[in-house]
Amino acid sequence: LCPNATMREFYGAAETSFIAWGDGSGPPGSVGRPYPGAEVRIGPSGEIWVRSPYLFDGYAEGDSPHTRRENGFVTVGEMGGIDPDGFLTVAGRRSRMVTVADQNVFPEEIEAFLLGDPSVAHCAVVPRADPLRGNVLIAVIPGPLDAATRDRLLARCRAAFGPLAAPREIVTPDTFPLTVSGKPDLGAIARLLGGAA
Repeated sequence: LCPNATMREFYGAAETSFIAWGDGSGPPGSVGRPYPGAEVRIGPSGEIWVRSPYLFDGYAEGDSPHTRRENGFVTVGEMGGIDPDGFLTVAGRRSRMVTVADQNVFPEEIEAFLLGDPSVAHCAVVPRADPLRGNVLIAVIPGPLDAATRDRLLARCRAAFGPLAAPREIVTPDTFPLTVSGKPDLGAIARLLGGAA
C-alpha cells in the first residue's frame, strides 16, 4: 500500500519513553541506535541504563523492584549490549532470565525467534523445574499444531540456541491467555502449565 514509505522502529519503556530507534539497517536483532537526546550505557551486569529528558518522574502508585536510578540514569531491568557502531540489542528482562544447566537464557529471544515463523501467531516460553538442569524451557503456542510443525520448530530452536537453551517441548493449549494490551499473560500461562512464571 505504501511502496515509498520508510519504516522506523523504536525501543523504549513507559518509564523511559524513547531509548533507541532505527530503520532496520543495523545488525539482526538490533533495535537501532540511541534516540536523539538519549544517552545509553550498559552496566557491569549487562543492564541497559538510559539518561534523557524523556524519563518519567516516578510511579503514580506503587513501585517496581526492577526500576532503579543512579546518577541521572534509569534502568527497568532489561539486559542487552551495544556494538562498536552504537547499535543496541535487547536480550530480555533480568526478571525473566532463566538458568538452564548453568547457562543464562532469555526466553524473550526464543519467543521472538519463534514468532518469526509464519505458523506462530502467539508464543510464550516459560521455565519448568528440572532436577538435572535446574530448569528447562517449554514453548507455549496456541494450538493446534501438527507433529511435523512442532518437530520443525523445535529443530530450528536447537539449531539457533543450542540443545540446552532450546525449548524441550512445545505445548499447544486450547486457550492462550493474553493481557488487556494483547501480550501473553505469563502468570496465567504458567498456572495453566501448573508452574510459576
